[in-house]
Amino acid sequence: MGPSEGAAKGAARRPARRRVGEIAFVAVLALLMAGAAYFQEEIRYFFQLQAWNAGRPAQTVVRFLKAGREGNESEADRHVDVNLFHPLMEHGNFTGYQEALTFGNLEYRFSELVGPGAIRPTHSELVFKGNGAAMVTVPDAKGQPIAYRLEMQGGAWKITEIRGGRLRR
Repeated sequence: MGPSEGAAKGAARRPARRRVGEIAFVAVLALLMAGAAYFQEEIRYFFQLQAWNAGRPAQTVVRFLKAGREGNESEADRHVDVNLFHPLMEHGNFTGYQEALTFGNLEYRFSELVGPGAIRPTHSELVFKGNGAAMVTVPDAKGQPIAYRLEMQGGAWKITEIRGGRLRR
């Protein structure tokens, strides 16, 4: 066997190995694409709700309640959807928020929403349905659980619903 015959056999083997590698690469790529298609909704929620920081909605509610307890309206406004909630003023002081309903106003007073001492959320979860949201539960001034619903708006969590308050007609 001459030098050219050995080189010809070695050259014939290389394409076969390269072809197996290319087929394996395409197969792995196809599996990745199929997996991404199958889990696309979960992947979308993961990035939309910034699920890598699942404690962020609870931190938002705590900052909101601290700002409200201190009477800091501008700081509290940063954590609430101001299109839904409007400041509640009493004797010229910021005391909470109100939400207009067809049959009256729903008032959320910080004196009722939060007591003295540390604010500790008891439950926090991300909701992977619809547009996505988060639910955070915090005890009110009497120790009763109040649920807060938050949505991601403009890259920040905003409170869009408070399941408490008092109806004023």
